[in-house]
Amino acid sequence: NQKMKDIKVRSIYKLNIVILIKKSNLDFYDEKISEEINKLETSFSKKENPHKYVIVAFKTINNINDNILKELAEIVSYDMQRHYYTQINVGLAQDDKKAYFLYSEKYYPNVYYKEGVNLIKKLISHS
Repeated sequence: NQKMKDIKVRSIYKLNIVILIKKSNLDFYDEKISEEINKLETSFSKKENPHKYVIVAFKTINNINDNILKELAEIVSYDMQRHYYTQINVGLAQDDKKAYFLYSEKYYPNVYYKEGVNLIKKLISHS
């Protein structure tokens, strides 16, 4: 059947990345972190190259303040040429032993953001 020959099936791979930032002076979007993600990307074969990225970055925070809350609200979620990237930042406060991140129970900008929030909830519930 000619129509079946014209259909191209493509596997879409999703990559969940969890980043643990221990240095307080390191930014959530530091160049070193990007370099490590790039190294990880190149480790996949072309056929298995991920198209969807859910990145969760945890950073140890001594105490929560307005500047930290602003950093945690800097969410990255975009698509580019059929590749989807979502990064959610999480502050692990040492003073009150809580995890701070931006989310809503009712609204998610996309399905990958919701997956990232669910991953965070799963990870912090086991700690």
